[in-house]
Amino acid sequence: MITRETWRKNWLESFAQLTSIELQRVSWLDSQNESPQWTFIEFMLSYEDCLYQEELAHYMKVGFISKDEFDAIEAWHDSLLEYESPIGTDRDHGIVLQDPKWLALVEKGSAARGRLTVLLNDDERIIIKNSLIYTGPSKWP
Repeated sequence: MITRETWRKNWLESFAQLTSIELQRVSWLDSQNESPQWTFIEFMLSYEDCLYQEELAHYMKVGFISKDEFDAIEAWHDSLLEYESPIGTDRDHGIVLQDPKWLALVEKGSAARGRLTVLLNDDERIIIKNSLIYTGPSKWP
């Protein structure tokens, strides 16, 4: 069973990465990067993995997130689950990053990040801040 602390760390990292167009542009479009960690697909899968096939409300019920935190991101979260990239473009970051629906979703997420961040403790704010730093290209594996 995953601990609350571990789940929150993973969730906050994924959430932060999905809500920063700047991070996405610099990491997804880095032609020197070979790691799948810095891709649209991985960003999406990492967030989905945090949910373990559960609804976000489940994590509020079990005390992993507060009602205020849930309210801060619910609209963005629901929009993310509904998002479909332009057909066949999950691996074409340039097209995803030009998709008006994606740009609107990330903008909505950035606003949600602002609302969520004020509810977090200092350690969790650092998790968000560090998650927005691209560490540079990496080789795979």
